[in-house]
Amino acid sequence: MDLKALLKHPELKGVCVGWCPDGDQFEGIAGHAHQDASHGKYRGLICVASGRHYNATTIRHELAHLIRGNRRHDDAYWSVVRELGGRKERNYTNA
Repeated sequence: MDLKALLKHPELKGVCVGWCPDGDQFEGIAGHAHQDASHGKYRGLICVASGRHYNATTIRHELAHLIRGNRRHDDAYWSVVRELGGRKERNYTNA
């Protein structure tokens, strides 16, 4: 799936580039997803640290978190990444 198709996914409500409406920081990460009910009105948003991170790889990674509803990088998460057209990234463990 290319970026345009990923952005049309029904789980995705929007993308914030360079900021997070919830005030979350981007310390050492490319982005994050507001994936569960605890995020309230921000549930479904993906926030990326900069325009450099607004790409299919980062959006796919965070969209998989939205779909799974958690932050884990377990086998079920990587299965969703593959369904979205991605592959397992080497620098992630099952933590």
